[in-house]
Amino acid sequence: MKETKRERYYLWLYLVAIAVVFTIYHYFYDMTIGDVPAYFSRILTKESGYLTEKDTLFTALFRFTRDRSMHWSSRYRIEAVLVLIASLPVWVWHILDILVLLPGAYSMAELTGIRNPGMKYMGILTLVMMYPVKDMCSAGWIATTMNYSWCLSLGLYALLIIRRIHKEEKVKPVSLLAAIPAFMYAVNHEQMCLIFVILLAGIVGKEIYDWKKHEKKIHKAIPIFLGGSLLQLVYILVCPGNAERKLAETAGFFPEFAEYSLVDKAYLGFARMMNAFFEDYNFMLLLLFVFMAWCMLQSDEKTWKKLISCIPALYLVLRIGVHKVFHTTFYGIFLACNETRLSELTAFDYVSLLIMLGMAVLFFWTCCMLFSTENNVILYLLVLLAAIASAFVCGFLPTVFVSGYRVYLFLYAGFVYVLMKWVKIHEEKISGYWKLPVWGAVIALNLILILGNISVLRG
Repeated sequence: MKETKRERYYLWLYLVAIAVVFTIYHYFYDMTIGDVPAYFSRILTKESGYLTEKDTLFTALFRFTRDRSMHWSSRYRIEAVLVLIASLPVWVWHILDILVLLPGAYSMAELTGIRNPGMKYMGILTLVMMYPVKDMCSAGWIATTMNYSWCLSLGLYALLIIRRIHKEEKVKPVSLLAAIPAFMYAVNHEQMCLIFVILLAGIVGKEIYDWKKHEKKIHKAIPIFLGGSLLQLVYILVCPGNAERKLAETAGFFPEFAEYSLVDKAYLGFARMMNAFFEDYNFMLLLLFVFMAWCMLQSDEKTWKKLISCIPALYLVLRIGVHKVFHTTFYGIFLACNETRLSELTAFDYVSLLIMLGMAVLFFWTCCMLFSTENNVILYLLVLLAAIASAFVCGFLPTVFVSGYRVYLFLYAGFVYVLMKWVKIHEEKISGYWKLPVWGAVIALNLILILGNISVLRG
């Protein structure tokens, strides 16, 4: 009973901390820019042509989503909600945005499976604070958050319910009912849909394997969720609006994209993804690499494997130091990937590409070793692959540059999950270090990160 009360205390403290921090962030948001004031807030007005005197609100909304599906986007569910909220006073979105973050924060903590509540919630809170929140305003705060952070948060909640069903844990009917609209909203986003297809295919495959080998039952709800994800993916691929939008955005934003081969687009997706984390999110990536090296050093693997696993952390430390102190790329070794066609790469660019490929291979190889002792090793690796795939496919879109780094939010969340799973594996040892001085240091780090985000928002 005492343990349950302690867990609830930390949970509420964690959720309140996130709500308070993002309330402060919201105070500094510039709501005069972006797609909502320029477009979406005007849809449910008579001037837009969608709402006439004979129309109801919902017929106008239906006409708008139908037109968007035919001429611009397959995200009709997201945009229907977006238009409704954009037509309301802006304080409604401010409140909803904070509330929608909370189920995602709760779900991520539950998905890690860490028993120590202080370590679990403070660890995730710190990783959330590391995220540069400014990335969520590249299309305006309302439009960007509702297309990205809302999809992530609701998708995490749906995945939590699916995992509980898979593990035969108790799921309240109201929780299952809430997971259905959360799932439907999340998979309407192309990247989240891809993540769900990969993860649910893996879970269904595992259930079939367990059923044949151990005669365990297959939970009917999970194949239904997989079927919904696949149907949504098919719709995304055949939606006429997506095809028309791609042509328009190629002509408007990136005319050279039409001449890119599949290999060029694959390279662009890889280069852009690596630059995002080695340049913009390098603090979080450094923490990931350092903790990965520490976990390997605690393992029973051979010494040479332990040493090799330390290379990504060492490289990133040197990269940051050389950039900051010496302002040189040192013959391409610390050069960012050139985001262009392969035919236009220089010798230094190829050096950078080979190093980035090496870092990616070393990271995945180390992940395989660290998870090799876990029962759900394949599912853990699928989470990582699904998150990477969601970022990699952005290279096949003409908005790869215009979208900014907001498209890597889902990969960021995947790295958070992987890191916290490593914490779970070494929970007993880390708990021994989790004393008052560590608490003080982590709280101080969070305050620094929060002040850093506020400084950027004030700009």
